[in-house]
Amino acid sequence: MKTLIPIFLFLSCTFAAENQKTFVLVHGAFEDGSVWHDVARQLEKKGHHVVVVNLPGRPAHPAGADGVSAEKYRDTIVDAIGDRPQVILVGHSFGGIQISNVAEAVPDRIHALVYVAAYLPRNGESLQSLSAADKESQVGASFLVSPDYKTASIKESERVKLFCADCSMAVKAHLQLLDEPLPPMAQPVKLTPERFGSVKRYYVTTLKDVVVSTAWQKQMYTATPVEKVYPVETGHTPFLVRPAELAGILVSIP
Repeated sequence: MKTLIPIFLFLSCTFAAENQKTFVLVHGAFEDGSVWHDVARQLEKKGHHVVVVNLPGRPAHPAGADGVSAEKYRDTIVDAIGDRPQVILVGHSFGGIQISNVAEAVPDRIHALVYVAAYLPRNGESLQSLSAADKESQVGASFLVSPDYKTASIKESERVKLFCADCSMAVKAHLQLLDEPLPPMAQPVKLTPERFGSVKRYYVTTLKDVVVSTAWQKQMYTATPVEKVYPVETGHTPFLVRPAELAGILVSIP
């Protein structure tokens, strides 16, 4: 019996290692990596590796708005992936643009792309063009551009209603949206079937979303087909409302 215990432990550890996944989590506009805190904790509790990215232009990754570009966003994520093999790359909202650019650059390092209430672009599209086409989004009137045209922000009085209407009172009380560097929003993606198109895609659609409307999400993942769509009954920030459910979806990605 004594000899069976080490063998059992060895087999258990081997099974756990084989089932470990590495998730790289990319935030959206007006956010930083802290939005993933609860999801990252859930994933780590399940034994998975998690890398949370802070894009340039945030307090955790300072950069002047003039020096921020889609290329710098892409390179920051590629650096975060490093030599990790076959990561599951997750992007929220504007982060969908970023993970698409990364897939074009390093498709061999990515096992799957997961879009969470995210913009899923086709070649030549940008956040600016995609958001303008979303006729059901309620963000337009609350989208503010700085006088120097370097950053964008969301009208403070509308932030909770748009981004966190279904959050707990505690989360609503501490909701913070950051100023977003403006130039990358207008930069179109350059995607090819041979590179971006070779990576499997999955979509988490938010059924109460007024930022990237549910109808527009469907149009995007229909125009650029995905392996599977996972619906969640939340607004735009499921990682704040149902982090355990979202983590469970991510773990289930085959």
